[in-house]
Amino acid sequence: MIVYWSGSGVTERIAKKYGGVHLNDYVPETRYTLIVPTYGSPRTGGGVPDAILQFLSLHGHCMDGVIGVGNTTFGEDFCFGAKDIATAFDVPLVTMIDMVPTREQAYTLNKIKEQYEEVS
Repeated sequence: MIVYWSGSGVTERIAKKYGGVHLNDYVPETRYTLIVPTYGSPRTGGGVPDAILQFLSLHGHCMDGVIGVGNTTFGEDFCFGAKDIATAFDVPLVTMIDMVPTREQAYTLNKIKEQYEEVS
């Protein structure tokens, strides 16, 4: 399953297009790929929202990978929360989306969706 959290709605729009469910609707012990927005800054702290941190503390062991969504105008902070999650949980950083998935990223998202559909 694809699981997401969204602050502005951009991540939600992308995730829902590929069958994503909000982390509040996650079915425990189900394998998932997490989609998270670029949020905050490493300089200000809070790069990963509390809701995601709480979710990961309970369900991080079921995560297969993480996808970041953001805007490259954030420079070096682009998708840094997703990078931090990937490192902390030793999962792949699948891709980093700049506001709208490229054709290749859309293909990857469809493959992830299909992979989880085959399992369920």
